[in-house]
Amino acid sequence: MFSLWCGLLACVGAEDTTMADSRGPAGDDTGTTDLTSDTQDTATAQSPPPRGLWIWDNSIPGDPDKTSDLFSFAEERGVTTFFLTCDPVGYGLDGAVERYTEFVDLAHEEGLQVYAMSGYGWFTVPCDAGLEGQLTCWSEGWGVYETCAASGVGFDGIMDDSEPAGVARDHWENHFEDRARWTVEYLEGIRERIGELPLHHAVPAWYDGLEAFAMVDGGEQKTLDRWIADTVDVSAVMSYRDSAEAVVDLVGTELAGGPVWVGVEICDAGEGDHVDFSAEGDAAMQAELAVIEEMLEEDANFHGVMIHDYTHWAAASESSG
Repeated sequence: MFSLWCGLLACVGAEDTTMADSRGPAGDDTGTTDLTSDTQDTATAQSPPPRGLWIWDNSIPGDPDKTSDLFSFAEERGVTTFFLTCDPVGYGLDGAVERYTEFVDLAHEEGLQVYAMSGYGWFTVPCDAGLEGQLTCWSEGWGVYETCAASGVGFDGIMDDSEPAGVARDHWENHFEDRARWTVEYLEGIRERIGELPLHHAVPAWYDGLEAFAMVDGGEQKTLDRWIADTVDVSAVMSYRDSAEAVVDLVGTELAGGPVWVGVEICDAGEGDHVDFSAEGDAAMQAELAVIEEMLEEDANFHGVMIHDYTHWAAASESSG
């Protein structure tokens, strides 16, 4: 199934189908000054917020040159967290655990976090749903994440990018409550299988405009974005616009519901110039990212900005010289 659905992902680069303590010694009477807790608190308060980066290229783990390039790219742009496709590990490809373990260990040495990322719209559907064209179901998605979590690779968490509206669209529109419930149940199933690892999930910004529904007949009604926020640790909102003000405007409802990654897109999403930074380029996007971070720095639910994706961002950076 890995080879069947990787090609369906929007804006995925061609490569993607390849399958210490930092303090000094304590002060003494020679004049060495100890770093006080107040100073540490100040340094922490001044630290920039996290930045997440989507990485679909599974050829990077195990390739020293590509790994070095990625780490340098991340350091230059303030990236702290990778959402790295974990399918080679999740599907048990030969050598994948060794390659990914080495990569994650190196990332940790650089102070970077690595989340195991996968996703497919069909993962959000029960195995007995019997939908037209159905290719797989809950159990495959659960199996991928359970395998990644138990692999010993050392992933820092799980990022799921399963978007139910991308498959069986007519059924989604005509049986929305069923599909929405299935999606929440799918996420609950991931949670049950990954132990203590944090669970993050990609959320389209328009979920907050969908009709509210109950998980059980007669139960509490909430919109899908709120049900997801109550199920996962962080919602990764795809708030794709090409200005900071428009991005922040899109995530207001989600920020009121729980911790949020605020997402931007640099690949051409094919949905109009206002949606992504493909035309504006690297420098313009980085300027808007800084504005977003400034606008939301006081919001306790702001988890950081996230950028989709590495392949296209690196290409935009090279083209800008």
